[in-house]
Amino acid sequence: MVACDIVQAEGLGYKSVRRRCVALEQQCFSASEAMDIERESGHTGAVLLCATKRGGGDEVAGYLLLHRAAPATVAKLAVAPRHRRQGVGRALVEAALDMFRTTRHDECVLQVDEANAAAQRLYESVGFRVCHRREHYYCERRSSDCESGVGCRHALEMRLSLTPSPLTGAPTHANGAGSLSSSRNL
Repeated sequence: MVACDIVQAEGLGYKSVRRRCVALEQQCFSASEAMDIERESGHTGAVLLCATKRGGGDEVAGYLLLHRAAPATVAKLAVAPRHRRQGVGRALVEAALDMFRTTRHDECVLQVDEANAAAQRLYESVGFRVCHRREHYYCERRSSDCESGVGCRHALEMRLSLTPSPLTGAPTHANGAGSLSSSRNL
C-alpha cells in the first residue's frame, strides 16, 4: 500500500495541483468520458480531493471530484496507472465519505462503468451497493449512434447510506441493496 496525503485542492495555492489532475484525467479517460476538472471543481458544492505520494514531490497519484449537494455524489475518481491497486483510490473514497458524514449527508451516490470490475469491487468493499443499471451512460453525446446505443457502455448506479443503523451504529444499505433495475439516462 502506498503512503499518500489527501489534500483538498481549493484556492490559488492549488492551481498547479488542479492542472496535474487535469493531465491525469486526460491520461485515464477517453475524450468522450473526460470532464473539465478545473471548471467542474469550481462549481458551488464541488470539492476536488487530490492524493499526492509522500516523499514523491508534486506527483498527483489520484483525485476524486465530489459534489456536496443531496445526495452526496462521487462525480469522478481517477488513479494514475502506476499507483493503482496500492490503496490510493480507497484513501480518496474514504476521505470523501468522511467529509460527507461530517456534513451530515444521509446518502452517497456514484456511477461506475459496468465493465470496470476493479472499481466496482473497490466501491462494494466500502459499502456501496448497486441499485440501478443506466443504459448508454458512457457514449459520445454528439454521436447520432448514441440513441441506438452503438459504441455506448452502461453504468451501474451505486449507493451507500451514510446514516448509522439504530441497532448496530453501522451504516445501513438503503435502496434495495444489491437489487438491479434498468433506467435510461437522458
